[in-house]
Amino acid sequence: MQDRKIVKTLSAARTIYSANRWSFSFEEQVTAADFQIPDHDPVTAAALRGFGEEFMLPADTCRVKVVSAIVEFPILNPGLVVLIETDEPSERFRQPEDGTISAEFEEIGLIDLSSDALEAEIERPNLHPASAIRLIILSRLLGLEAAAIRQG
Repeated sequence: MQDRKIVKTLSAARTIYSANRWSFSFEEQVTAADFQIPDHDPVTAAALRGFGEEFMLPADTCRVKVVSAIVEFPILNPGLVVLIETDEPSERFRQPEDGTISAEFEEIGLIDLSSDALEAEIERPNLHPASAIRLIILSRLLGLEAAAIRQG
């Protein structure tokens, strides 16, 4: 974001996997339709589509970069880690006043893009299982080595 914030979401209590946990991402499946988008590769198309669906914001303000691949244990879920940067200001990511929000999460939060903030979130007890590694990848990508990352 233009104001150097990172979006986090609290998964809905009704979700089957990792309910009531904070995530620094959203999950999106690559679908057959994503292979039909002429301007983007399928992963970028899925990331942009997911951004628009989950945050109800225009995806044309985004820059997408595939940065890593991971396997989430113990469910053996393979995934690609994609960095999405947007020109949207952080206040656009707040929960809408009418209460509507993605069916997948209950709350949207923001943190500063800093080593201290990343370290605090990595230590969070109610963190989505794959979010710590996503934050470590982001930290290293941006050269923000938090103490928890150096130690572990």
